[in-house]
Amino acid sequence: LAELRTRLVAAGRLPEETLALLGAAARHGQSPMDALRMGLATLGLHDPDVNAVELQAADAATNQRRALAVVGAVPAIVGAYHRLSTGRSPVMPDPSLGYAANYLAMLFGEAPAPARVRALETYLNTTVDHGLNAS
Repeated sequence: LAELRTRLVAAGRLPEETLALLGAAARHGQSPMDALRMGLATLGLHDPDVNAVELQAADAATNQRRALAVVGAVPAIVGAYHRLSTGRSPVMPDPSLGYAANYLAMLFGEAPAPARVRALETYLNTTVDHGLNAS
């Protein structure tokens, strides 16, 4: 679990190219979903296997590395885009925080209250269990 957390935090440290693209998207008023799509597309710039291995042909370790990169980068991309679109600087992930707490910290620029973290963790668990339309 500790290794997984370390890898997720590392994946949340966005490359300069990603931050530059998100900054340009914010200046042009792109939608958050477009910014997320563009930000995720930049992850391939730092994938050592991007040209060598097709997704379907990749071994389990490569696909796991790629999946963790995406799962770790999504909250960082969303947080960075939100902050850039409101004239603030992005916040990098904090290794001492969990996944939900880091997401909230990257959005709002400060350590979140435990109740907010628990609420987001509950929501994320619910969507995992029931899909995106968790009524």
